[in-house]
Amino acid sequence: MAPEVNLDPSSVQTTTWFLNTNWISPYLGLTPFSRHPDLVEQYMTEVAPKQWLLVDPATMSSLLQVIAHNADNDIPRQAAMLLALVHNNLTKNVEDSGSAAKYNDLKLKSSVGTVEYADRALCAFMLISVILFRGGRGEWNGWLNHACDYVAASFDDFSGHERQRLRSLGGTEQFLVKASIWFDVLAAISTGNPARLQPISRGLFTQPAIGVAGPAFHTSKELSMLEVMGCESHVVLALSDALGLAAWKDQQARDGTLSHRELFVLAARIEEGIHKEAKPLIGTDELSVKRHFCSEMYRTSTRLFLRSIVSGDFPGVKDIQEGVADVMAVWVQAQREENLYSQSITSAIVRMALFAFAICGALTDREDVRVQIEVVLKAQGMFGNSASLLELLRELWSTPRRRDTPVRWREALKEKNLLLV
Repeated sequence: MAPEVNLDPSSVQTTTWFLNTNWISPYLGLTPFSRHPDLVEQYMTEVAPKQWLLVDPATMSSLLQVIAHNADNDIPRQAAMLLALVHNNLTKNVEDSGSAAKYNDLKLKSSVGTVEYADRALCAFMLISVILFRGGRGEWNGWLNHACDYVAASFDDFSGHERQRLRSLGGTEQFLVKASIWFDVLAAISTGNPARLQPISRGLFTQPAIGVAGPAFHTSKELSMLEVMGCESHVVLALSDALGLAAWKDQQARDGTLSHRELFVLAARIEEGIHKEAKPLIGTDELSVKRHFCSEMYRTSTRLFLRSIVSGDFPGVKDIQEGVADVMAVWVQAQREENLYSQSITSAIVRMALFAFAICGALTDREDVRVQIEVVLKAQGMFGNSASLLELLRELWSTPRRRDTPVRWREALKEKNLLLV
């Protein structure tokens, strides 16, 4: 039997989290990387473009320069090499050759107090990607806390001046902030907790004039989540606010103080900021097309999520059915657009907007929609977390459920500890 996966960075116990562990050195410092001098180049040319699918070229170049210029023993470079090694083993289906020992080495190094916050955050994203490449299950939340710690420290004493603070940071630091916000929001879908960085997100992405997020305000590159994660900033904020609303509803229900009238008003206020669809595409490049449809998938799936918060997770509710149809209509449109570009467009959308397929798959009883989603996820193969999501959805679909019983899809995500990034 394979050993239990343990990727909690707070633990210093040696972990054996890959299937074949006979090769682990008795000396933690003896890493296998000396036998793989090409791992840094492999990370930069093969892995990073898959890890950060929709990042703009300038930001990607800045990030890769950090990895390239790190000393061999710096933890971001070591973590990038580990990710490249894992990627190589998975894509070539070869026997693992030293990943667990290196992981433990990085776990110990990242816990040292002298490691800079930024280095620890960048290392954390590499190791979260290791978990995602291997299916999306594991103690990714501990690593994400490192990234959130970096952002919290960077914005300490800047409450009310978040935009000015972000603009004062360098390109790589801005990227780390936005990536942390993105991962933090999507992680909250699985944990059931509000996004930890929500106050900072609100300071960055809320329109000062009316206090509601909207598409007009976020035009500067420094404030754009679109150029990093392929999702408009106001949509990211709306999803973050929706997750906060869901947590508020649950707490109010437990306390016996839930006002459905207040819930409806709060949900409508969030939805107001994402009511309008993005401008139509006119003669644009392939990267922009990917970002457009990825953001639209998130916009429509966030609206669906808001409706499920108000009405409950019941596939029979008309608002829920219309919400699922809206999301899948965007997907159909993306497939049509792909004919003008390449087959990589829909693949990128699936990988970046997995949440949209998760919520649609969970909140539909229509067999044709389920089949469509199953085909989409199966097409991604066993690499990454699409297969893990499909397994979860199949379990939900096969579980007998009365129509007056809600679908426990977020509980299932939490139980399986599955990250939808």
